[in-house]
Amino acid sequence: MEQTNHPCAADIGLDLQDFELCDLKLLLWGHEKCKPGHSWGPDMRSHYVFHLILSGKGKLKTGGKEFSLSERQGFMLFPE
Repeated sequence: MEQTNHPCAADIGLDLQDFELCDLKLLLWGHEKCKPGHSWGPDMRSHYVFHLILSGKGKLKTGGKEFSLSERQGFMLFPE
């Protein structure tokens, strides 16, 4: 497997060298500094999306519930 290391990986301590994926295909990854009031959706994804909060805080609204999230927490969005 080709060794890959993204220039932003050091920002979150992610080392992609020697990282093997068997049943998982990484489509894309990156990071974004969201502005206050940032919102996305409603929409459906055709793939899984994992978000890790590096700093700040926010709310996730899904399935009629609301979750307060902050630094060092994450959440997974499921297809459909």
